[in-house]
Amino acid sequence: MEVDCWGGTESRSDCSRFGLTCTLEVTGTPDQSSRTATCTPIEQQCFVGASESCQGGVITYCNLGLPAKFDCRSVGLSGCATQVVGTSTVAGCVL
Repeated sequence: MEVDCWGGTESRSDCSRFGLTCTLEVTGTPDQSSRTATCTPIEQQCFVGASESCQGGVITYCNLGLPAKFDCRSVGLSGCATQVVGTSTVAGCVL
């Protein structure tokens, strides 16, 4: 169970409900550390920031560590396009 505090309100998420596991991320220095509980894939097959692609109006991307696809045409858009940002290719729907 992931428990977070956002804007003074406690938030709980059952990671297993989505096929994920709860991991604790610790950032900062030992004197000024921050801990964040995050739902993460049990087995990551891809990573956030991995290059995305666009073919026939369908975007292929990484979603929570698992490969995913989105058909831009399914929501009334004409297709998709890619753009290089830094060292990654980012895909997005176009009108």
